[in-house]
Amino acid sequence: MSSYFNYIDTVALDKKLETGEYPFTEKLFSETNLTSLKVSLNQNQIIETILTIGILSDFYVLFKLYTKEEITTAVKNSLILDKKTANFCSYYFNIPKEEIYASPDLDYSGYKDSFWFTFNLLKKEQERMVRK
Repeated sequence: MSSYFNYIDTVALDKKLETGEYPFTEKLFSETNLTSLKVSLNQNQIIETILTIGILSDFYVLFKLYTKEEITTAVKNSLILDKKTANFCSYYFNIPKEEIYASPDLDYSGYKDSFWFTFNLLKKEQERMVRK
């Protein structure tokens, strides 16, 4: 997965994190900086939002803000993950599917600015490059 981070400006994101600037996609949260977002207080909300509708750069920031254990715990406690996000989290974070709740009524995969949309585009591009 880390090879996908080659497609984003990680240096700029790291700089934003160092200075306390808002590092996420513009419309992801209503807050304008990390201080007002309260990264530790709103941990579960931030993790759930990034996993469901964040883009690749948001996913990168997620790993800069939280440990894998913190993310895994938030995923296991979440009640708002759709089936595709839950499946991805099961695979990526090595969590048994039985330990993740997946809402049958939610589906964020069609959200054009989501991590899923970006991830699938990059995956298709890599597959195309391998075939050449």
